[in-house]
Amino acid sequence: MKNKIMLFLGLLIAGFVTTASAQGPGGQRRTAEERTKMQLDRMKEQLSLTQDQVTKLDTILLNNNKEMDKIFQSGQRPDRETMQKNREAQNEKIKAVLTEEQYKKYQEEQQKMRERRGQGGPGGQGNN
Repeated sequence: MKNKIMLFLGLLIAGFVTTASAQGPGGQRRTAEERTKMQLDRMKEQLSLTQDQVTKLDTILLNNNKEMDKIFQSGQRPDRETMQKNREAQNEKIKAVLTEEQYKKYQEEQQKMRERRGQGGPGGQGNN
């Protein structure tokens, strides 16, 4: 019985190590196109977007994701101010595409996401 438990624990640990090493340092980063599709799919579901809005948001999100890739590929980690300015500029473009009601819902969903990541709320770093 003790041997079975040790074998089980060994396999469990090996599974975690294999999964962690397959992702590489910091996990595998999705491409700008993959991230854009994920963001857009989530927004379509949450905001009931028109096809025209989908087209415009696809361009905005893809351009922003490519810009972020360039920043990260430069080898330097962007500072908080750079990230915030980038996020604010993107939000202004998104606001121009969405209706007032959709944008309000978008902001609520963004806040929920920050809270799930532990960055929102009073004293948090992700307040918009």
